[in-house]
Amino acid sequence: MQASKIFRRAAVMLISGSVAAQITNPGFESGSQGWKLGQNCVVEKNSGRNATGALYVKQTDKSQRNCWASQTFALEPGRAYRISCYTKAQITATGAYKMGASFTLNFRKGGKVLSRIYQGGLWKSNASWTRISREFTMPADADRCTLQIGLYPGFLGEAYFDDVHVEPLDRYFVHITAPGNRMLFVDEPVLHISALRTGGELPGGTFAKVTLKGGSFNAEAQTGLKNNQGTVKFKSPIPGLVRAHLQLFSPDGKKVLAEDEFQLNICEKPQKGSYIDTHRRLIVDGKPFMPVGFYVGYVSKEELKLISDGGFNCVIPYSSMSWRFGYGQRNNPAAKEKTLEVFDFCHENNIKVIFSMANVYEKVNYAINKWYGVEGADKVMEAAVNTFKDHPALLGWYIGDEFPVARSKELARRRNRLNEVDPHHVSFAVSMYFNELYYFAGASDVGGVDPYPIAAGCRDMYAVQNAASQSARLNMPFWGVPQIFNQAYYSYNKSMDKETLWNKYHRDPSEEEIRSMCFRMAQYGCRGFIFYYWVCLRDPQKKSPDPNYFETHFPKMKKISAVLNELAPYLMSVKEIRNIPVNVQRGQIMATEHTGDNGKSCILITAQGPGASRGSFKADKKYRSRFGKTVYRDGKYIFTGKDISSDLLMEE
Repeated sequence: MQASKIFRRAAVMLISGSVAAQITNPGFESGSQGWKLGQNCVVEKNSGRNATGALYVKQTDKSQRNCWASQTFALEPGRAYRISCYTKAQITATGAYKMGASFTLNFRKGGKVLSRIYQGGLWKSNASWTRISREFTMPADADRCTLQIGLYPGFLGEAYFDDVHVEPLDRYFVHITAPGNRMLFVDEPVLHISALRTGGELPGGTFAKVTLKGGSFNAEAQTGLKNNQGTVKFKSPIPGLVRAHLQLFSPDGKKVLAEDEFQLNICEKPQKGSYIDTHRRLIVDGKPFMPVGFYVGYVSKEELKLISDGGFNCVIPYSSMSWRFGYGQRNNPAAKEKTLEVFDFCHENNIKVIFSMANVYEKVNYAINKWYGVEGADKVMEAAVNTFKDHPALLGWYIGDEFPVARSKELARRRNRLNEVDPHHVSFAVSMYFNELYYFAGASDVGGVDPYPIAAGCRDMYAVQNAASQSARLNMPFWGVPQIFNQAYYSYNKSMDKETLWNKYHRDPSEEEIRSMCFRMAQYGCRGFIFYYWVCLRDPQKKSPDPNYFETHFPKMKKISAVLNELAPYLMSVKEIRNIPVNVQRGQIMATEHTGDNGKSCILITAQGPGASRGSFKADKKYRSRFGKTVYRDGKYIFTGKDISSDLLMEE
């Protein structure tokens, strides 16, 4: 993830009509590209929300008037939009108005400014990333918009800015949420559908329709939508391949608001391989399976044994296309047979492999479009699939690593083709564009998010909350990529010694923080946890000042895997998650009840941070606290925590 973030390209927001809104380099990963920087404005690496770049602005003189970074772009006249960015600031003196760290919009026609919008932001110090947003309409007679972000005049101090986005407010999306793998089961012939509108709620009466054509089975079914979801059922489907046309209609049925087309496989439920069932669960070899694993690179047998013995059940090797033991040794060239040898070892040690083809595209960083005599990214993908799809260690295919929005359709095409070539293994893709996940809803069988909030000055997991809640809006199955790395691993500062860089400027996530991030994701329906990144944990280059870094930190990961494996029967249950009302006295607390198929339940409690948290709630059953942060008193459960914290209550 981190490596791909460094090279992440600008996100492009496409809208209907003849004009596209484009923010160049919205996350400052490409330095100042696309931005005009005013005085005391610089782009800093590794200072952003997800260990990426960020704009840094410092203002020390109230007479300064140009502490802005600006960019000009076109918008569709008369159309409504939402602009947003994230900021955090240390304010030492305020100006005349409550503006602070924020942005302005200048609407132009030719060289003339027609009107402006001033948006209040952080006018008091806040060390946590805060999202500032504003809805607006592009003036009908304007042809350009200039965005300025920074510190308003009169304010002194410093501020950081990241993830600047402009989105149209009236875009509709529709997608199949389950089952996955583009399948319809003969013995359970239902398709679950979800839809959403970027600008608000779906109009009452909006409905979806699915048309199946091809082979010997042609059918049509439609459904109304409740809470943006609906289900269509087909009678007596005949096994075979058909074309599916999914459409979202306006209430009067006269307008198609969104649509999707793909090949659908009508079949029996597979007994081998992996698929997403109608409850949005991953099924592997006929049984529910919750991934708990690591992103890895080239690994040794010893490392795979450590992973397996540590209670982890899967890996995503970035090096999948040339995976082998003894990488870097003389006379050890890549070969398919050597990759299969690693697969065999994984199978022997109960480790499933999510094979990465995230760079098997024509235009992507580290592109692989030649492979053992095959040329062309699509042909390489099919050759790799045909080579490994029958191996019992294969769990699925990793097809996208933080693709920008502009490539979401390309990702969806890859998913569809992959489902055709190998319908018996799921596809998985991760996005870091948490506020734009709806673009990726149909792009993979399982979605993923990778919020990385832990840094020296950060004591909250808002990024996790945002990523998980935005994922839940899609009603798609999703897995989380929790942060386990110290951001110093990717940083270099010649003025700092290792100790300062690793333990003061940056820091390691604690066991409780990692556990809490997993719990918060699970509260929104996450059913898989692939930790980033084994190499950072292993620290083979001895970047950390601790010579026993791995021995120090791997034990906490084993404790986390033990808790997650214990929770698997609850998180993988077909029962719905129940939100528990919490009487919050301090902080931001969330409590959810998770019931297993056997009727037993547990309660996850998380505090987002920063600062102290305290809250109470009632429950019908008796529970025991696992981590000692919750006590039962006067007929209610009372939770107390500090910063990012959590507890687990198990039914007695």
